[in-house]
Amino acid sequence: MRREAQVSNRSGFAFVDLVAITVLVTGIAALSAPVFLAGSRVSNERAAVASLAAITAAQADLRSNDHDGNRVMDFWTADLFGLYGMIPLEGVAIIVPKDSDSAGNYLKLLEPSLAAADGRTDQALYGNAEFASSIGLGSPRRGYVFRALHNEVTGGTATTLLNDTDGAAQFYGPCHDCDRFAYIAFPVSLKSGRAAYVINEDNTVWKYLLPSKYVATFTGAAGAATDSTSKTSGVGLTEEFTMTAESGQGTFPAAPASIGCSKADGESWPRWDHLLKGVTLSLSDAIDKGMAESGEGTVLFAEFELDGGKVVCAMEFTKGKEVVAATLELKNGRVVDKETSTDDPSARIKDFKVTAKRAIAAALEKAPGQALAVELRTQKEKPVIQVRIWSKGKLKVVVVNGDTGSVIAVEDR
Repeated sequence: MRREAQVSNRSGFAFVDLVAITVLVTGIAALSAPVFLAGSRVSNERAAVASLAAITAAQADLRSNDHDGNRVMDFWTADLFGLYGMIPLEGVAIIVPKDSDSAGNYLKLLEPSLAAADGRTDQALYGNAEFASSIGLGSPRRGYVFRALHNEVTGGTATTLLNDTDGAAQFYGPCHDCDRFAYIAFPVSLKSGRAAYVINEDNTVWKYLLPSKYVATFTGAAGAATDSTSKTSGVGLTEEFTMTAESGQGTFPAAPASIGCSKADGESWPRWDHLLKGVTLSLSDAIDKGMAESGEGTVLFAEFELDGGKVVCAMEFTKGKEVVAATLELKNGRVVDKETSTDDPSARIKDFKVTAKRAIAAALEKAPGQALAVELRTQKEKPVIQVRIWSKGKLKVVVVNGDTGSVIAVEDR
């Protein structure tokens, strides 16, 4: 049985707009959303914004190409994990595939690390995907948890985004909406980030500064037949973003500014040509200083950041089967802050034959200037290294092949 596609003319971020930006946003998000944890609140927050852009691109792809196979042009509004781990209907099938904790036909519209940071999975809504063995334990992504908001204010009333668009007892349960979706990124603590970020189908990322009493909890999914849960609370936290562990929580407001949100894309990059005048260490020098802490390992991430009026280097590197996040003072090369994660990175870095320092050198040949950041990541299941460079008053992004060391692309930001 086949249903006619349902297309909305709702004002705001229309379906045609989603399709038009899919390629653009996917490309930008892939270059902007790091895979690993980070040691700096500022870089964590930027990564959260980029991850929300990746979710938007995944939603556009899902809706325009009916990747879940329910014969309806709709958005996925249940758990974020579904955009990675859902096993879709195929061909003329009318029965949702059986549960599986290992399958070759997962959607994979998101990177595994983003899917693993889902703060509320609810597999009972659609009943066909288990937490994949390729992801392992659920864990925050760069200090942030991501969760679907299940309501959106329309006409002054909060309406649910969990709808059964393909018909009662047909295919999936209440886990779609033809016109809308909404997601939130919130830090596991104020040490990880000082702001929460929300996005909906209008494709604008809104920033919400968290109160000093903000508290969050997160329990990641741990394998087959498990769900992740999370909570947010605290005196002064707006009701819309105060969530319990149950489904149906969180609300995207009709007017985000009215509850204290501001547009995240309104924030400008620092004028690095001025800030770097007192910096004597290059990014590669900072990497050498930081790596002296571990002796041997792989640099996953390193970035110059403005912290309290001074420039520091936030970085991450492997130490055996652990990941070390550290902050380095650039005046004296001293490590002033360090945390260790037990998240084994070996599977994620096994395909990289090029080091971060080699990628920086290759990038500077193409775009001479001051390297500000380097990140190892997976783009379309291939290893790439992104290098950000401040060059003649502009920010450039150079993408290097993580296998060969050749430059793939140079972009202005």
